[in-house]
Amino acid sequence: MLNKEQIGEIRAAYRDAKNPQKQIGILADLYACKETEIRQVLGIEEAPGTPAPAAKKPAAKRAVKSYDQAVRDQLTKAVILGGESTAAACERLGVPQGTAAKWVADARKKQAEFLGYDPKAQNAGRPAKSVTQHRSRGLIRTTS
Repeated sequence: MLNKEQIGEIRAAYRDAKNPQKQIGILADLYACKETEIRQVLGIEEAPGTPAPAAKKPAAKRAVKSYDQAVRDQLTKAVILGGESTAAACERLGVPQGTAAKWVADARKKQAEFLGYDPKAQNAGRPAKSVTQHRSRGLIRTTS
């Protein structure tokens, strides 16, 4: 049961609240009572036939899906070496496009480092040496 001091505090907090409906729940938690008791103190009655608000469910955690390294390699090879579009490779392998885009960007970055690209050079998109592709192993190597 709430005392007179608590009733005065509840009324003042409700009056000053930006969102009075949310404030009722907050006050119920604060004073360890039910929302119906707070509504009685405030003189607010629920409309007849209005269902009581449902208890909030905790937010469900997203399941993090991981992919085999083989799937990652297959997708990046198909896009970089095979010329397949990212969307087509994603659909074929069942991988989200955002994930695939990250994998392809990472692979291209590693490829550029391996080939000795200088991103600040005037010919940023061209390798320092001639390049041959070794599709059997999925690697790109420089030749002298």
